[in-house]
Amino acid sequence: MEDNVLDYRVDFDELNDYSNSQPWADRWHEKFGYRPETEPAVAQLLRLSKGGDILGTAVGTGRHVLPLVGKCSSIEAIERHEAMLNKLKEQPGSDRVVTHLGDPAEMRLGKTFDLVFNLALEIQTILTIDKQQEFFFRASEHLRPGGFLIVECMNPSGYRLEGQHTHIMRIVPGEVTLSYEVYHPDRHIFTQAFVFLKDRKTPDVYTAALRWNERSELIQMGSNAGLELTEVWQNWDGTPASQDSPMCIHVFQKA
Repeated sequence: MEDNVLDYRVDFDELNDYSNSQPWADRWHEKFGYRPETEPAVAQLLRLSKGGDILGTAVGTGRHVLPLVGKCSSIEAIERHEAMLNKLKEQPGSDRVVTHLGDPAEMRLGKTFDLVFNLALEIQTILTIDKQQEFFFRASEHLRPGGFLIVECMNPSGYRLEGQHTHIMRIVPGEVTLSYEVYHPDRHIFTQAFVFLKDRKTPDVYTAALRWNERSELIQMGSNAGLELTEVWQNWDGTPASQDSPMCIHVFQKA
C-alpha cells in the first residue's frame, strides 16, 4: 500500500487571495486593529511629514491611517482589497480619508505628497522583486522633493529562515492565537498562517505568503527610484537597528 505524501507545492498568490473576503477583513480588524506600536508610529509619520500631505499604501483596515485624520493636511490611502477598504470606511473619521482601490505598485494618482508609507510587512506581500521595484517607482512618483518613504519589513539577518516555526501569539480566557511559518529559501518566500482557537468554536485560519528582502535589495530598489536610505530603526522610537533586529523601519528620502 502506497504511503500518502503531502504535496508541498503551493500557489503563493492564491494563498494571499484566500483570506481577503469581508468576513476575514472583519476578523482581521477585530484581532489586529489595535497594536501598541501604532501610536509611536503615527507620531513619527507626522514628524517626518511635518504635518503635511500623507499617502498610505496597502493600509488594510486603516490602523495607521485613521489616527492621522485631523493631524495632517490631508491623508489618502491605497488598498488593493475591497473588503479591507469597506471595513476602513465603517470607522469614525473615515469620511475624511480619500481612498483608492488598487495596487500600490501600479496606481498613479497624478499628485504628490510629503510622505508615503508602507507598513507591517505589506511590501513583503509583493512576491517578486520586479513588482517590488515597481512599488518603489510608484512611491517615488508620489513624493515631493525632500519627501519620505517609510517601509517597515522583516530583517532576514534577525530570523532563522529555514524549516518550520510555531509561535504562541496570544492567550486569553478560552482563546489562543497561534502563528505558523514555513520557509522556502529558494524563492525568498515564507508561508504563514494565523490560527484562532476559541472554546467551543470552529477554528479560523488566515493564510499569507511573503517575500523577504535583504537590505541591499531595498537600498538598490530605492536608489533606482531616486530615493536614498537615510535611517533604519528597530522600533518606532527611532532606535537605530542592529544587524540582528528582526523588524526594521526603513526611512528613504527623495532628492
